[in-house]
This record gives sequence, C-alpha cells and structure tokens, in this order.
Amino acid sequence: MTLRDQILLDADYAWFDLDGLAQEVVYTVAATGASQTIAALVTYGEAPSADRVASHFVRDGLTAIVQAADVASPAPGDTVMVDGQDWKVRRRAGNGFHWVLDCYRQPRVKVHST
Repeated sequence: MTLRDQILLDADYAWFDLDGLAQEVVYTVAATGASQTIAALVTYGEAPSADRVASHFVRDGLTAIVQAADVASPAPGDTVMVDGQDWKVRRRAGNGFHWVLDCYRQPRVKVHST
C-alpha cells in the first residue's frame, strides 16, 4: 500500500464515521431502482456553475461525498435522499476512493422583494 492509499484510507475512517462528520443517506440508482443506505458528507448551497445566468428560478444545490466502495459508478439522474428530501445527481468527480456528487432539486421560484 502506498502512502497516498494509506492517507485516503485513514481519511475514510475519519470522514465517513456516522458518529462524526458523516450522515446516513439513501442512494438510489436510476437505471435499476436499487437503493442502499450509505454514509456521506453533505453540504448545502446553491450549486456553483460557470454557465449560471440571471433567472427567475433558483436551483437548490447539495454536494455529497460518498465512498467509491459504496457507490461504484454514480450517474446523472441517480438520487440521493437526505433527511427525506430527494436530490438528483447532476455531475460527479472522483479519485478512485471517493465520489463528489453535485446534486440538485427541482427549480423553485425566486422571490423578488419590491
């Protein structure tokens, strides 16, 4: 095992501990409907996007970091359920040990004050 592998393995134990930083989410594969409960690091916020333009709609964003051992090949359209709310996977990035999933919910109307 290389030093890089050991560091990533140690990070897994620290980050994905349900008594620590991680929380349980339900991951559902869109193609098969198969779902499983896994540990994930979850952060909320409007999803960053280089192609964002001014609009009357805001898309809620969520980033979920999951272990590649739990989700072998996440795909756009898969669902991550967090606290009873479904989030769709839009994009993924990974390093062989973790996947960083950019997720969204359906657009909601942006309220403008007058």
